[in-house]
Amino acid sequence: SVARVFSSQAAKQLRKSTSAYSNASETATAYTNLQSTFMELSGVALSDDMTGFWKSFSDMAGKVENLSHRTTVISNAQTLTDHFNKLHANLEDSRKSYDGEIEAGVTNINNLLREIGSLNAAIVSGASGGLSASQAHDLRDSRGEKLRQLGAVPLLDASFRETSPEKFPRNGLP
Repeated sequence: SVARVFSSQAAKQLRKSTSAYSNASETATAYTNLQSTFMELSGVALSDDMTGFWKSFSDMAGKVENLSHRTTVISNAQTLTDHFNKLHANLEDSRKSYDGEIEAGVTNINNLLREIGSLNAAIVSGASGGLSASQAHDLRDSRGEKLRQLGAVPLLDASFRETSPEKFPRNGLP
């Protein structure tokens, strides 16, 4: 005889911990990408270019007729403009990348939910007699694994509750 040992509290805690870890991991990755985009720690920071631009403007004050000061302002303005354009391109690339990740994530969530729905239907129909205890346990284990995978999705809290088939209408699903 096969007995299924399952702790819903332990499974719930595992899903919550997995979700919290996924959230923290995704947040850290996003911050790292943002830091990399703005290059503030690499010595080629936007703040450095802005400081150079404003300093050259300040140096030119009162000496507008001096060609070298005007040339420096124009050069620093071009450097700052190039930096802003590069930031825009990098942020646009990041946005496209995140859009792709979100699309893939939604597809994954939808597939998992479809599979969980199919497993729920099989569990309900099997509860009325068509499955052995071992098969029923396997279905519940498969559903538990799918819920664990769903719980690993950042910002998603996956949970469920067991309900006996008698509580559903004839064509209802858990």
